Amino acid sequence: MNIAESLDRVLNSKQIIGETFYQTFFANCPEVKPFFEGVNLQRQAVLVTMALIVIEQYFSNPYLATEKYVHYLGTKHHDRKIPKRLYGKWCESMLETLAKFHGDDWSESLAKEWEQAILRVRDAMFQGYEEHFTV
Repeated sequence: MNIAESLDRVLNSKQIIGETFYQTFFANCPEVKPFFEGVNLQRQAVLVTMALIVIEQYFSNPYLATEKYVHYLGTKHHDRKIPKRLYGKWCESMLETLAKFHGDDWSESLAKEWEQAILRVRDAMFQGYEEHFTV
């Protein structure tokens, strides 16, 4: 299985993977909870699930529009004062969530692809921290 096939499974599932992700993320990184005060977590779970589309697309086909959107997301996260140091825990938590979701179909090569994709988006988001992009 590759990252595109993995994403297809995630998006075709009746399970919203973002719900499991936030349980995992808050358990792995309790210091992030204050950033979610007042946030509708059901909505956020859908948004983070949909973010996987952006991550896969930016990895597989780094279109300029996707890059600009990722830069903008970085600016928004910077404006919310989310420290860069939390991105490592986000990545770990998402990989753990994807591994749980895929079960026996999870492999080292799939984990590597997702990790590379997430890190590529993280790096582009960090540009948004530095350069303040608007849409």
